[in-house]
Amino acid sequence: MKDYIYEQFPASFFEEETRCEYRIPATQKKLWAIEMDMMKHLLDVCRRHDIQIFAYAGTLIGAVRHKGFIPWDDDMDFFLTRENYEKLRKVAAEEFTYPYFFQNARTDKQFFIGYSRLRNSETTGILKWEKSLDYNNGVYLDIFVMDAFINDRELVRKQRRKAKFLGKLMEHYYATTEKRNLLQSVILKIYQHTFCKLVPYETLMEKYDRTLRMYEGKTELYAMLTHDDSFNNYFSPEDISETIWMDFENIQVPVPKGYDRMLTTQFGNYMEFPPVEDRGNWHEDNIIYDPDTPYKDYIRNH
Repeated sequence: MKDYIYEQFPASFFEEETRCEYRIPATQKKLWAIEMDMMKHLLDVCRRHDIQIFAYAGTLIGAVRHKGFIPWDDDMDFFLTRENYEKLRKVAAEEFTYPYFFQNARTDKQFFIGYSRLRNSETTGILKWEKSLDYNNGVYLDIFVMDAFINDRELVRKQRRKAKFLGKLMEHYYATTEKRNLLQSVILKIYQHTFCKLVPYETLMEKYDRTLRMYEGKTELYAMLTHDDSFNNYFSPEDISETIWMDFENIQVPVPKGYDRMLTTQFGNYMEFPPVEDRGNWHEDNIIYDPDTPYKDYIRNH
């Protein structure tokens, strides 16, 4: 089923190997191929629409330190400023057609996230902690959005508290009673038959976005405000003023000019490898991956 992707790589790419004292099985190589295919499509869309995008977090470390995936990594991360993110979101429906799916709180309302994911619908990437599986569970790339950042812990705390509250309201707007006890199910049904009848989902989504953008034009710093570590991952316009293309496996990824400062702020000595016993523990036992089975088939059969 994935021949159209696997054929983009030499047969040797899928052979099991050891890198940095970590064994990489053939299944993980298939997962990497699925993700790189999505990445190439994503970067092509951004290039054609003049959208600035960069590798982020583990993918950025992989490009700088390994010229490819961190051997024990199993996903890919990218980021855009809010302006570029909105440009991408507006063209996503026409650009990402089956088997690709541009997933976010507007396009897949059973699965709330404050950013987006690009999924391959012919694969499986199930988050084991989710209460419901009634959303696209394909293998994915994370596409993070960076908003204006005020370097003030109290202001950020208030901003994030409001965003989290709105996020919880949206998370339960279309939720099911799966994996919930009787009391939780009753409370959920009351919420959906009262508040949700009065306040449209899109209204909540607009309030959520406005909360994340509340300091737009008031600062020159950016950060990923959908996560708790804003003070470890902020950056300036100078950091992203230039795009550098770095080798990544058999392709290249866009890297921000200020990658060294950004990675050092976020991770410290990012060139130092973790202890051997800690390699491979990022998503271990948290995500069910099956690159060869569509997620609908996997869920039905398991």
